[in-house]
Amino acid sequence: MAQESENEKKLAKTEAAEISDAEACEAGDKIACVKGYLNQRYADKHPFFKWFRRLFMVFLILPLLIFLGFWGAMHFVDFNQYKPAIEKEFLDRTGQKLEISGDVKVSVIPFVLSIHELNIKNPEGFAAKDDLAQIQAVEMELSLWDLFIHRHLTIKGLEVERPVINLITNAQGKTNWHYFQKIAGLEMKSIRQDYRNVAYMPEDNAKLIHVVDAPSMPKASQRWRLKTLISQNAKINWVDERANKSYRLRDFDVMAFDVQPDHLINLITEFDYASGQSPAKFHVKLTQKLKLSADLSDWQFSDWQGNVVMSLPRDMKVPLVQMETSGKLLAWNQMTKQLSVRDATLSSLESFVKLNMTGNYGDSPYMKGQLTSKNIQLKKWLRHAGISLPDFVDKNALTKLSLSLNWEQTPEQLMVDNLDMNLDGSQIKGKFFTRVQAGNDVPELHFDLAVNDLNLEAYRAYKDKLAKVVDKKVADAPPAEVAASPTATEQSAQLPVKATFLPIGVPVKTLKKLHAEGQLTFKNFQSWGLKFDQGNLTLLADKGRIDIAPLDADMYQGHLSSKLMVNVDSKTPSYEWSGKMEQIALKPFLTDGWQYSDLSGDFNTWFDFQTQGVNAYLLRQNMNGHLETRVTSGNVAGFDLNKLLAGEASKPADKTQFDKLTFEGEIKKGTLDFKKCNLNSERFSSICVGQLNLPKGQIGAKLFTTYQKPPENLSSLKGIEVPVVLKGPLNQIQWSVDMKRLLNSPANQQKLLNGLQQLFAK
Repeated sequence: MAQESENEKKLAKTEAAEISDAEACEAGDKIACVKGYLNQRYADKHPFFKWFRRLFMVFLILPLLIFLGFWGAMHFVDFNQYKPAIEKEFLDRTGQKLEISGDVKVSVIPFVLSIHELNIKNPEGFAAKDDLAQIQAVEMELSLWDLFIHRHLTIKGLEVERPVINLITNAQGKTNWHYFQKIAGLEMKSIRQDYRNVAYMPEDNAKLIHVVDAPSMPKASQRWRLKTLISQNAKINWVDERANKSYRLRDFDVMAFDVQPDHLINLITEFDYASGQSPAKFHVKLTQKLKLSADLSDWQFSDWQGNVVMSLPRDMKVPLVQMETSGKLLAWNQMTKQLSVRDATLSSLESFVKLNMTGNYGDSPYMKGQLTSKNIQLKKWLRHAGISLPDFVDKNALTKLSLSLNWEQTPEQLMVDNLDMNLDGSQIKGKFFTRVQAGNDVPELHFDLAVNDLNLEAYRAYKDKLAKVVDKKVADAPPAEVAASPTATEQSAQLPVKATFLPIGVPVKTLKKLHAEGQLTFKNFQSWGLKFDQGNLTLLADKGRIDIAPLDADMYQGHLSSKLMVNVDSKTPSYEWSGKMEQIALKPFLTDGWQYSDLSGDFNTWFDFQTQGVNAYLLRQNMNGHLETRVTSGNVAGFDLNKLLAGEASKPADKTQFDKLTFEGEIKKGTLDFKKCNLNSERFSSICVGQLNLPKGQIGAKLFTTYQKPPENLSSLKGIEVPVVLKGPLNQIQWSVDMKRLLNSPANQQKLLNGLQQLFAK
């Protein structure tokens, strides 16, 4: 009964409260109304809600107080005092000295550690060089969550401003950057340990901020993860003292996202590239994916694409050219020193190049790969690269190149196999390799090549300036500059403007050190105006002596069999060429080689020449040797000997037929002396005496012609010896009868007298 009475009292009290709250709401007292509603809503609930509200307030205020304490500490601490600790930590981790001459600062929102004006010193052996790296500022965005919750510092983002990196490969092949992968192991240990030493920091806070001991550190693959990695306005200089080459990257900008080891990273790069070997500069923009190992030793760039703009200095007045590039993979491993490239392409100016390669570098480098190119407009590319070219007579020279080859390379040897090159319609196939010789800067060369449809005349170039007399000091000039120099005795002589030469000569100083051997076959080959249907040669060069034997070719319906020796071991190169030509069609042979078309027939010759010099003129001037020639079934155009003997004018279209021309002569110092010269035809026979000046191309000779079967109107000349004079340049020979000698000969006078007596007797 007592319990029921108490419940009734509580119920009455509740009803009274409800009536009071209702009256408050009706009266417009909103606060009392809401309060009454809440009391009504939670009056019967568990006390848990009261404690929940209290704990919520405590845990909200406590982190806020901790953060405010941390924020105050960051603003009042001079972080420059930690410079020695940071420098020592870098030295311990990498073995390289770091100097910080700028400020060390920390901001809380965002939580960023910035270090200004850093210098990384070179390793031992490179101390006299520029510092390895000079960095204007490094900013690291840190994670407050990891600091407060996991009690260690995590770098979320890294930005490097205006770094200058100087890479060096010295003459011994050692580098000053071999320790770079150690940087991946750097942690914020020096800063984290020293937070607890701040004098005014509460002990509890110091323990909270301090990092756990080293054994609890994350694994190497977890030490760094960056949401962003940015480098701005970087400069990278690389000097290879061993190869005497230099390379430069300027305004190198890098932006990467979600950077972590062994994951694909989206990477954007942009930079300017130049080298000390060329005036050309390149502006490169690339997007690619990067997979990077935790220790920074293994780099894999994949699926890149972008463009490259090549330009020259403005004063060269060459327009820039834009190229597109793409590729599947570029892999580089610093530890194993391996490098590979797959399906790297470059296209522009309607040209295309594709490269695949793999190998390793370092102490025992080895590379091999395949190169394919199509429709390379070589002249344009060389022009845009700043490489000057001769003024070719044929404007289509070097306009189209397609190439495919396999190659292997070591420091001592380069081997090219499966070579298939098409240049301006000419085709070169085969293989070759070069090998470095100890103590010789000219590599050893071995080759086996086939050349088809090559016309060297297409690459003859104009010589723009007046060519002066060749001085004795030009002993090292290229022997192939064939039309450059007038006679050494005519000191004031000059070649006309726009004379031509063949710019493919090899300097004598290079030939002196050349060691080469190989075979070359050719078809439809043209050189110095001459045409060769097919031929082959075998070359052996060693110690300044070059032997080409055999040097054989089918040409002008006949055949050349010969051997050539070149000796460049002395001050002036010397040459020996001997052989024979059989059944050569003489007219096209002389027309193509010497622009002389007045003599025709079947040509056979045996020759043995010796000469010395550095150009064609000196080669002719210094020539010595022996020559035997036989021409059958021929004719001499431009005159008719029968008309000359009859006192009639000979027309340019006239010809003098002959059955056989035999000739033997000796050459001494550029002058050919006619020793035995016989000309036989159906009606007459002739004996020739005279000389031919080879450097000038001037002939002075006489034909002593005897008529055996003169025509009826010249029957009185039967048996008479008629002297015919030949003189002038070979391409404009003047023919005439020496009437004075004809009439002064006693034998001729008697024969003429007998002829007159027979005439009057009739």
